[in-house]
Amino acid sequence: MDEENDLLNTNVIMRILTETEKSEDKDRRIQAFDAYQCYSGNQAPYVRQQIERNRPTSAKGYTISNISISKMITDKRAQAYSEEPIRKVSDSDDKTELYDEILKEGSGNEELEFFDKTFNLHKYGLMWVNYRQKEQMYQFMSLQPYEFILVRDKDTGKLLIVGLNYPDTEITQNSRTGANRDPGMKSNTSDGIADLVAEGQTDGAAESKTWVFWSDTQVVKVVRRTTTVIQNGVEVLKPSITYIPIEGNPDNVNPLGTLPFVYVSSDTSVDYPTINPLTEQSITFNAQQSETLTAKNVHGSGVQVFKYPERMAGRFQKMSHGQLSAIELPQSSKEGDSTTEFDYKTSGAQIGPMMDSDTGYLTQIMKEHGIENFEMDSGVNAMNGISRAISGASVQKIIEHNQKRYHRLEKAMFKIVARWEQVIGSRRISEDDELMIIFPKPKVMVSDRETLENIKMMLELGLIEEHEKFIKMDPNMTEEEAKEKLERIEAKKMENAQRFLGGFNDNQSERVDQEGEPESEGFIGGTEAEG
Repeated sequence: MDEENDLLNTNVIMRILTETEKSEDKDRRIQAFDAYQCYSGNQAPYVRQQIERNRPTSAKGYTISNISISKMITDKRAQAYSEEPIRKVSDSDDKTELYDEILKEGSGNEELEFFDKTFNLHKYGLMWVNYRQKEQMYQFMSLQPYEFILVRDKDTGKLLIVGLNYPDTEITQNSRTGANRDPGMKSNTSDGIADLVAEGQTDGAAESKTWVFWSDTQVVKVVRRTTTVIQNGVEVLKPSITYIPIEGNPDNVNPLGTLPFVYVSSDTSVDYPTINPLTEQSITFNAQQSETLTAKNVHGSGVQVFKYPERMAGRFQKMSHGQLSAIELPQSSKEGDSTTEFDYKTSGAQIGPMMDSDTGYLTQIMKEHGIENFEMDSGVNAMNGISRAISGASVQKIIEHNQKRYHRLEKAMFKIVARWEQVIGSRRISEDDELMIIFPKPKVMVSDRETLENIKMMLELGLIEEHEKFIKMDPNMTEEEAKEKLERIEAKKMENAQRFLGGFNDNQSERVDQEGEPESEGFIGGTEAEG
């Protein structure tokens, strides 16, 4: 056993956790938690926090925009599993059906869809292929980056150790900004019953120092505690590690002999990929949009300004008629006094340029994340306008590129399932079996009218054969299927033509002239045809 990665050595565990608590990795997990919060609907506190930094004295009066551009763009890119892929196990129908059942009982397909979203949001993700011995069922779990840490070989990038935990309050504190501001309300601290009642991810009770670590050969559960000790007459905090026994596994052995995890990254670096800027861009866009919304709200209001001699104070009367109001302004009769005046000052906010600025920034965000061929109306400032622009955009290249990654992901998942099958003794799937995966090709996002016009033009120019027009309409159709469909359509056309001509001839033979004799075919409209 590699002593540097011996999980039963407290020094190894302490070294890993010390690295984890350093600023760089902690910042990574904080950013990942914030990204998922903004994606999943808790974006407003982050927007308000940015407005408070930019407008500390007037932030309370702002209308907060909360359009999750992060979710819209992520969901648009994450369409690799919009149609379930075709899976085949070693040309065996029985094993194929069995693997489909394994995925179904362990929510495999749902977790793969979630993994797609996680990957597009963070640019990396971890899939856990677990077997629950008590329930005798598989469990597939797509983990968020703030839930795990990785130890990898610095040369090959191979996973050596995976650590799992839940985020503590240092990770979740930003998402609670702006919550429970009322001093009479309960603060976000542990309520002492977190072990019994499930609570929100942002609740302080989520704080946990319990970790589970896996390597190829070991699995351990530990609790990290910090105690105060006296050293040289000074109180210092000293961390300690306590192992928690794992039921049914007193020797802390990983029965698989390999890690039950598959790591997928957007690049080949042994380190985590560069942070996806989408979350920060979404927050900034909404802060900018909040400026626009607030300006629109105050545009219809203004400030009333009175100018009058001092002696006229308190002598003004308000008169109302319906929804209109008027003010009686008495004038001073004393020579030299200024006249009494009333002015109404509006904000004069330049709403149009502000909305155009929002649209321009959103367009830049979409293009940066590969959202192509979309139309953005000038001055778009509503959810439906942004949704319409994103829904009509093209992400075909992104989907196909992700499907190539997930092809490798699913093959690795299958190998872990095969290893579990050997461990539990069922051997229904062998490690020699191979998984074949075919992802449906995504359709190009153009209208049916544009597609038909393009097909017609290509046929006229001789760029495609007749049967290829069906493939243009449905990329998942094979060439053989297209040819068969063309033959069926041509045969149907011929059948209809023959039926029509046969009926026409029958009708012609039954036509008679006014005297009851059949009309001659040599006559048209009762006149003999020349020649």
